[in-house]
Amino acid sequence: MAQEDGWAAVMRLPPQTTVTVSLSPPKPHKRARPRLCRVLQVSSDSITCGVIARDQQWIEQFARDHVQQIRLEHIGTTNNALRRALVGAAIAGGLGAAAYATSVERHQFAAGASGFLYFGAIGAFVGAGTASEGYRLEHGSVVYRSNSAE
Repeated sequence: MAQEDGWAAVMRLPPQTTVTVSLSPPKPHKRARPRLCRVLQVSSDSITCGVIARDQQWIEQFARDHVQQIRLEHIGTTNNALRRALVGAAIAGGLGAAAYATSVERHQFAAGASGFLYFGAIGAFVGAGTASEGYRLEHGSVVYRSNSAE
């Protein structure tokens, strides 16, 4: 059950606050997908946000009557260069070890080990340099819940 002053808490949100807005479902027994967005403006009857979805952003206004819940969110990055370097080293090192170990002219173990070291170093360098940044959503507290929300 929602508090009496729930929408007043929404009106106190500063601009650029990251929230998810859950809307009333369009059909019975269906769930509407929550919208991740940054607050732009709040009035007594609506909230206007910059919606964030994959690689796109747009501005959308949500009527208070259609909003089921608003929750604070924090977006953290998952950019981990060490993890990418280790994955690159393992993949390239494994391929290098297999290629060198199967060569006819060399001793298999020593060739495989040197292939792993050479190609592993190259793979670590390439893996750490790849730009693969994602995001992790950390849920915060619920700011608003409508009376019809379950």
